[in-house]
Amino acid sequence: MSSVTICVGNLADLPDLGCREFSWGDTPVPHRGFLVRRGSDLVAYRNLCPHGGRPLNWQQDKFLDRGKRVILCTGHGAEFEIATGECLRGPCPGQSLAALPVRVVEGLIYVDVG
Repeated sequence: MSSVTICVGNLADLPDLGCREFSWGDTPVPHRGFLVRRGSDLVAYRNLCPHGGRPLNWQQDKFLDRGKRVILCTGHGAEFEIATGECLRGPCPGQSLAALPVRVVEGLIYVDVG
C-alpha cells in the first residue's frame, strides 16, 4: 500500500493545548483524524474510539477534558494519554488510539494517512 500524506494546516494556527480535526478520502463518509499540540509536541490520531468505534468528539475540535490533561471520548468517558493514545481510564483498558505519523515542514503540518 502506498503512503498518502496530507497537509492539515499551519502550526502557528494551532495553540498550545489546542486540537484540530481533519478529514480525508473521497467517500460519502470521509475518514477523520485530529491533532493535539502540547508545547513543542504534536500528535495525530484517527478520530475513532477503540471501544465503541465512533468519533471521540461531539463538538468540532473538542478532544481534551476540561483540564486539558487527557483526550476524552465523549461517548463513553474513556480517557487517553495525549502523548501515546493509551487508554488510562474507561471501557477500553489496554487499548490505544490509532496514531498517525505527523511532521512539520516550514511551518506546515503534514499527516501520513495512508
